[in-house]
Amino acid sequence: MLFRRADFPLVRSDDLADEPGFWPHYLGWAHDERQLMSMLEVDGADSDAMWERLRDPEQWPVLRVALAEGGHYAVYWRNIPGDLGVDIERLSAGRALTRVADLADGRPVGLLEWDDLLEIAATAPRRSGVLHPLRRLLLLLPLLGAAPEDAHLVVRKTFLPRHRADRLLLDAAVAIMQNWSHWEFTEDEHAEN
Repeated sequence: MLFRRADFPLVRSDDLADEPGFWPHYLGWAHDERQLMSMLEVDGADSDAMWERLRDPEQWPVLRVALAEGGHYAVYWRNIPGDLGVDIERLSAGRALTRVADLADGRPVGLLEWDDLLEIAATAPRRSGVLHPLRRLLLLLPLLGAAPEDAHLVVRKTFLPRHRADRLLLDAAVAIMQNWSHWEFTEDEHAEN
């Protein structure tokens, strides 16, 4: 299914969230990419193939995190030559579109509180095509501000794996959250409601 907003060839690509090769590219800002590849058992060929898919100038992948109250967050690859990046936008239930993050600087933007992120991840709406809660959490992780010291334990207890790929992804999420405290956030960075 192809979405066009302005002249951008956005292609709904929620299936990427189920591919281990996706996550080292997406979460490389938060944890060593090679270590993530090892943890998720991704080889170099799969990583290269995923990179090509993510950076296709003709089809920009977009993954959506549907919100219980309507609307969604959209994570998409901005594949403009000379201006590559990953953006996150929020579409409200009233259809207002807001760009909330440009992930070019490689650090979280601090727009969501920890409890809010957990609630969004865990309260997936009951409609088809909704991503697994752990994948929802990880897609919105760049929006997280400060997290409690026990965040890694909360992630481990909250997001129960369904199969081996989930267990590997959960281990990667726990490793990322164990080191979350090294990010610094100022008070005004916690602005998303």
